[in-house]
Amino acid sequence: MQESKVRKLWKGTKILNKLKILNLSHSEYLAKTPNFRGLSSLERLILTGCTSLVKVHQSIGNLKSLVLLNLEECDSLKTLPESMGNLKSLQTLNVAWCSQLEKLPESLGDIESLTELFTKGTAIKQLPPSARYLKKLTKLSFGGYNYSPDLPSKSWFSRFSSWLSPQSCSSSIDVLPASFNSFSSLKELNLSYSGLSEATSSIDLGSLSFLENLNLSGQEFFNLPSSISHLSKLQFLTVERCRNLLSISELPSSVLFLSIYDCTSIERVTAPLQHERLPLLNVKGCRNLIEIQGMECAGNNWSILNLNGCNNLSENYKMSLIQGLCKGKHYDICLAGGELPEWFGHRGEGSSLSFHFSVPDGNKLQGLLLWVVSASTDEATRETPFLQFDMCVATFKNKSNGIELFETMAAVTFDRTIKKHSWIQHIPLIGLEESLQGVEELELNVRISLYDVRKCWVEKCGVHLIMEKNKADSDQEIDIHALGSDDQLLESSLIRDLQKWKITSCTKFG
Repeated sequence: MQESKVRKLWKGTKILNKLKILNLSHSEYLAKTPNFRGLSSLERLILTGCTSLVKVHQSIGNLKSLVLLNLEECDSLKTLPESMGNLKSLQTLNVAWCSQLEKLPESLGDIESLTELFTKGTAIKQLPPSARYLKKLTKLSFGGYNYSPDLPSKSWFSRFSSWLSPQSCSSSIDVLPASFNSFSSLKELNLSYSGLSEATSSIDLGSLSFLENLNLSGQEFFNLPSSISHLSKLQFLTVERCRNLLSISELPSSVLFLSIYDCTSIERVTAPLQHERLPLLNVKGCRNLIEIQGMECAGNNWSILNLNGCNNLSENYKMSLIQGLCKGKHYDICLAGGELPEWFGHRGEGSSLSFHFSVPDGNKLQGLLLWVVSASTDEATRETPFLQFDMCVATFKNKSNGIELFETMAAVTFDRTIKKHSWIQHIPLIGLEESLQGVEELELNVRISLYDVRKCWVEKCGVHLIMEKNKADSDQEIDIHALGSDDQLLESSLIRDLQKWKITSCTKFG
């Protein structure tokens, strides 16, 4: 019954003992829920987007089997019945973006089975004191309503610190550690746009020993809470649009995803790469960013580095990042702009490229440096994921007989939220050497496939060959060879190549 025009389901009690799911989402005319007494087996009640809903029938407390109650975006809903405390099986309660909902039932703490509570975007300024008894809670989102950054004592933070210990609350900072102790099972915590300022950035998160996902976006503080460094299981950290934030350091080595998108004041970031893994570092829009410390530690684990809009990165720093790619570092770089550097050996228009080459004596083809320029429509919205995965396929053939010798595939991804940008990636060629025995000349075909070509497409692409040169003393060094149309090797030193290029096209990317 999704998107129905129903205003009322039934009068009185209706016996539907076998009904397990009732989905009335986006029924915009539904003003009241029915009497639930005859729905003894109901497990999932979905009322998302019922914008006229003003009342939930008190008989909801009779739904002893209810596991999920989703009231997200019920804009007219102002209260919930106290009988909800009888929902002994309820695991997920979602009232996010119920903009007029000012409080949750005092009986909330009686729902001991509750594991997920989503209240972001509501008018709720404090949770009932009984919330301290939600010992099984693993996901919590809170905040997001209008607040004044000039009045931190009126922010959500001060209210958050007092919900659980209202009698002993002398200051938000003193009581906060105890309040978070009540939620020691949390795995996901979303406090974005909740009014944290520099006065409240000493928030103690250290007791959240199971926390894996933390969102502190949209705050007013200048520094991250130092207690974040103690979150040994933290994997996802989102700190977007914190316009006063100056630096990020001392993050736990467990972090796999770090997004500081549009933190416009930040100058330095220390990447948590102690274990050589950070699949995504998004610094897009950090226009004052000077340096990302720790990228030199990146190893053989694949990472994405989104540098779109980082205008203040020096040419030397950009040079060092590309040098790292040529030396086998496995981070991928996303830059604004659309020009291929002159030192790239092979280039072409569109999403495919084909050329012939041979491997010089005493060398081994170690990898490919791929540079792809993509363009997108201007249809991106705030819901558009900034990175989506596409595919690059590189096929090696024997030029003399056309027999396929080796094929490798690599995930590539493009920022759909900007109109034009470049993707730079090192593609390792593990196992290629064995396939090239006795082959004098090779044909390489490179194809990039995008899943949504109507919204995003490849304008041009280039490939640079990375050779591993065997020295007489058996040591190995990485060397760059670009075979032009005249089959002449360009300068073999990467640094000289880059200096010749002078990062002119990279400057345009900023």
